[in-house]
Amino acid sequence: MSSATARGKTAGPVTLLRDSTATSETTVLMADAQVLFRAGMRQLLPALGPGVGVIEAGSAEALMALIERTPHIDLLLIDPSSPGMGGATAVQAVRSARPALPIVILSASEDKGAVDRALALGARGYITKTTPGELTLAALRLVLSGGTYVPATFLTQHFAQPAASASAAAAAAALTPRQREVLELLARGCPNKEIAQRLGMAVGTVKIHMTAILRALEVKNRTQAVLAAMAMGFGQDRNATAQAA
Repeated sequence: MSSATARGKTAGPVTLLRDSTATSETTVLMADAQVLFRAGMRQLLPALGPGVGVIEAGSAEALMALIERTPHIDLLLIDPSSPGMGGATAVQAVRSARPALPIVILSASEDKGAVDRALALGARGYITKTTPGELTLAALRLVLSGGTYVPATFLTQHFAQPAASASAAAAAAALTPRQREVLELLARGCPNKEIAQRLGMAVGTVKIHMTAILRALEVKNRTQAVLAAMAMGFGQDRNATAQAA
């Protein structure tokens, strides 16, 4: 018996990793034909936070079956190009059935055109399968908090003004040490509540710092602030997060 079968229930191409996702705070649906990749993600995803439930689909048919019968899904991770996953048609079908469900494309392709196509389909994120686990988790946290994630190499083409602005970089250098700590955690995909917990401050205080950061970086929203911060090197130093925790 395989480890996946031993740990969960198997019904055709669908594997349910927990007896029930009804008690999970966050339910992630992972759709990918590659069993080994799903196994790796299965080990990684619980690090998103407490109460993470994972359900898997190995085909487009299994994906739509889970979409129909699972009332609560917080995030869909899908490689539409993997065998049997249905390509763009599967993503469009999910978007039609669950318009509010955040979708993140997981792909082996690092082609910028693929990122373009993913965003055009309404995906809220694009993560290459070679992305380190720490960055993958930060990207998923960003999406779960309402943001959009794209690879850093894509920023210069599509978000050049807020991400690579010299004036924004100069403004970031002028931020207070506390604001830089907030920006570091923001770049790692942490929501306001987690930033407050890590830095020992009230959520209202985090919001005040956030307003100052947006103004300093000359950006309009949280997503643009994250992109600008990542382009300037924030969110890449694990020690910074450890010190802030």
